[in-house]
Amino acid sequence: MKEFLTESGEATPSAGELGNKINSVLHFCYSVADHDVSKIRDAQALEAPPTKTLDQKAVERGVLRVLTDSYDIQNVSDVTCPADEPVTTGHTFTCSVVVNGSSKTVTIKVIDDEGTYEVSKPQ
Repeated sequence: MKEFLTESGEATPSAGELGNKINSVLHFCYSVADHDVSKIRDAQALEAPPTKTLDQKAVERGVLRVLTDSYDIQNVSDVTCPADEPVTTGHTFTCSVVVNGSSKTVTIKVIDDEGTYEVSKPQ
């Protein structure tokens, strides 16, 4: 194997040494690239679009309408539902209602990603 000298008089690295140095540099570049990609992914997660939520007052009006029109229950008042419930298929939560002066609850189940929901009979 021939050995060459650099301008400073040092021997040039062998092919094996050169290969090891190139692999070290490439490994460093890939590590930096992977790190940068994870930073980008983290930033995207932080900037994810906000979760779509149900309008609290609209749900309260809807519960009142379902109880009186669909279930034919009279004397329904004080419908109170939690705010910011996510529009996620299968998500459930409860609302409180007063029926004929008695406190009851109804279960709301979101049935699609458009915000359609079902209302249970008061319990």
